[in-house]
Amino acid sequence: MNSEDLLIISAWKEAESEFGITVQTPALVQDSDGKLYEYLALIVGFGSKNGTLICSNNVCPSGNSKEDNYNLAILSGDFYGSFNKAYFAETLIDWAWYGPEGEGPDWME
Repeated sequence: MNSEDLLIISAWKEAESEFGITVQTPALVQDSDGKLYEYLALIVGFGSKNGTLICSNNVCPSGNSKEDNYNLAILSGDFYGSFNKAYFAETLIDWAWYGPEGEGPDWME
């Protein structure tokens, strides 16, 4: 993990606080063969049933996230290395809420 990866994690933790979402970091995912993969973060409830796994160009495991019902986002520190409220809100809206009905963030309604 390098400094760009740490900036991406920090920006998503700020998004967690700002938007009232859940960001797990690091995110550990076990595939159907029992192999464990580490991602920078998991954005819970967005992008797919199990959420969106975040990786960067520097750190992106080769696990099969689609098979395990995850959305996978490979993010650049140029855009996600610092928190921009409008940009991150647009990203979350694009990914859409897949969590339990009625439990999505109020600001998305």
